[in-house]
Amino acid sequence: VFYLAYAYRITGDVRYAKRAEEEMLNACSWSDWDPDHWLDTAEVMTALAIGYDWLYSDLQQTTRDNIVRALKEYALEASRNEEDAWFYGRIGNWNQVCNAGLVCSALAIYEHEPELARVVIEDAVRTNRPAIEGIYGPDGGYPEGPTYWGFGTIYQVLMLSVMEDCFGTDFGLSRAKGFLNTGKFKV
Repeated sequence: VFYLAYAYRITGDVRYAKRAEEEMLNACSWSDWDPDHWLDTAEVMTALAIGYDWLYSDLQQTTRDNIVRALKEYALEASRNEEDAWFYGRIGNWNQVCNAGLVCSALAIYEHEPELARVVIEDAVRTNRPAIEGIYGPDGGYPEGPTYWGFGTIYQVLMLSVMEDCFGTDFGLSRAKGFLNTGKFKV
């Protein structure tokens, strides 16, 4: 969905937008997004949140409604289940990926679910801060190695970027000890 939406925005070729819409509708038709393995849930919710945002004016209203429903039910409401949402306390890529997906999703449907979105964003900021400090501190290193560094850091930067775009701040998360030095990690 990310690549299809991006290709559409760059080329204007509607085939990319149509295919992205098909993929999003397919994901909305599932019974859930595998909350037993929240990385799966997070990657699907991130894709739908970005596709919804980037393709909004080109999506059919029924598609928009389905995406809002699915993001609310499979992502935001599912994150309220403490038994499934154990990633909040994790120091590692799980925290980064899951919180980024939730923030993207909350912002995508904020106008439809403002209170739920607000709580989800607040929880993400609160639980991501100790994760960043535990992951990148003190010098930018990443305890899960370079492959997971790439995976986790991409989602971390995505989360910080969307918060900066929407709120004008990342709530100080980028100033966590070691984070701004992590670009030197592989070197």
